[in-house]
Parts: sequence; C-alpha cells; structure tokens
Amino acid sequence: MFSIIIPAYNESKVIIPTLESILFDEFICNSEILVVTNACYDNTVEVVENYKIDNRSRLETREVVLTIIDTPVASKTNAINLGIEHSSYQARVLLDADILISGKDLHTLHSKMLQNNALVASPKVAFNYQRSNFWVSHYYRVASQSNYNRFLRISNVIALSSEAIARLGKLPKIIADDDYIRRQFIQSEKLVVDECQFEFVCPLNVTSLLKALTRVKIGNLQLAKIAYLKDQSSVPLINHGDSNKPGLLSLTIFSSIKLIVLLRAKWQLITGNIPVWERDESSRT
Repeated sequence: MFSIIIPAYNESKVIIPTLESILFDEFICNSEILVVTNACYDNTVEVVENYKIDNRSRLETREVVLTIIDTPVASKTNAINLGIEHSSYQARVLLDADILISGKDLHTLHSKMLQNNALVASPKVAFNYQRSNFWVSHYYRVASQSNYNRFLRISNVIALSSEAIARLGKLPKIIADDDYIRRQFIQSEKLVVDECQFEFVCPLNVTSLLKALTRVKIGNLQLAKIAYLKDQSSVPLINHGDSNKPGLLSLTIFSSIKLIVLLRAKWQLITGNIPVWERDESSRT
C-alpha cells in the first residue's frame, strides 16, 4: 500500500495517458492516487473528474482511491507538500504528470526500496527521442548514456519511505524539486532499480529543449545557494571504455547545447527576466 502523488499544472493533454499507464495492468490495488492540480487555467481538473466518474467501478473493485486536490498556488513543491499532507499511506511515490510507467513497475519500485532498506528510489529511465529532430536526438545520445542517467538519476518517479518523508519535511519553494530531494540523501540511502523503468519522452525540437534545460539549470543554480547538500560525490560523464560511448558529433552538439543553456540561465538570472514556467510543450502534443 502506498500513495501516488501527481502534481499537475495544465496537464490536460497528458494526464489521462499517465493514469492509464498506472492502472492498465491492474497491479495497483489497495492504494491511492492524488492528482494535485496547481493554478491550472486549462481543464485538467475537469478531465480528471470525468476520468474518475467513467472509471468508478474499476477503481472501486481494485480499492484504488483517486483524489483531486486543487490549489490556486502555482508551485510544484507546494503541490507535493499538499499531496504528502493529504495522503493516507506512509510510503509515497512522486510522479510527474507526463511520465508513463506501469503499475507493475511502480509496485516493483516500492518493493525493491523496502527490500534494500533504501530511503528513496527511482526506476531506470528510458529516453524516447524517436520523434525528436537531428540536434535533440544527438543531445540525448549523450545524455542517455551519462553515468548520472544510467546509475544515479533520482527524478520524475521517486519512491519515498516514511523515514525519507520525515527527513524532508516540507519542501521549500524551489524549481529543482527532484534534485533537492536527491541531495538530501547520501548515496547508500538511494537506489536506482534496474528491474523497472519509465519512459521519458524527449523534446521534439531545440527550442523546447532549451526551455526545459534552462529551467533545470536555473533550478540547480538556485539550489546551490539554499540546500544543504549531504552527498557531493562526482562521477565522470561517460565511461571511456564503454562500447556505447557517443561519437564526436554527438558530444560536440551536447556540449554546445549545455553551454547555450548555461549562458541563457545566467542571463535570465542577471536580468531578472525569469519566466514563471518554462517547459517542453512539444512532447505534450
């Protein structure tokens, strides 16, 4: 038994596939799903309410409670805090609203976290860049093979034990919520579970990629000033002996995009012209 918390900001296009991916294989039973809509100006709330009505018998049979919490505060961390506050079970899974993962994989994630006495855990990530353009595809050929993404990534889908919840307390108002959570635990307390995975649909074009990465970079720059970082172990980007090591072209494109993102983030910070919400919209169509 665990609670699945899904913060949702204008996610009417993707929330139903996300819910279906969780419930389709019927592994999730005796649990709850909390969709926390925050300052939505689209019809996300209505879409989830209609889904709940249409699937009432299905949910009741499997004893899955689907709850909608609506807040006018446009903050993902506030939405997470509300979800944790209103959840019924000690263990929670934080799930981004645009991420596809099966109920079986969520069940495996939770079980492996408990079996390994980990405090936090994430599945392995599978990057889907089949529809992405030339530049984005080459960027993710490097990113997908990085040691962080292969072995250390705690992001997008995060299982939290009751001890982890107690340690975290209320999340502060920050952009980089996943990285904030990850940095509150030393490596021995974290687990990336090889036996389950989720799909990350990559941006389709460079403009969308730059928007998403700039927000991440600003979040990390902000985080460096306010978070108590317990685990600062560094790892090389790519293992040099890896047979799947990306080629020179991909590495050049990756490095160039990273540099542009850094300059763009610093310019926004210097000028104070930071968008309220800048994310990849291309993959949500």
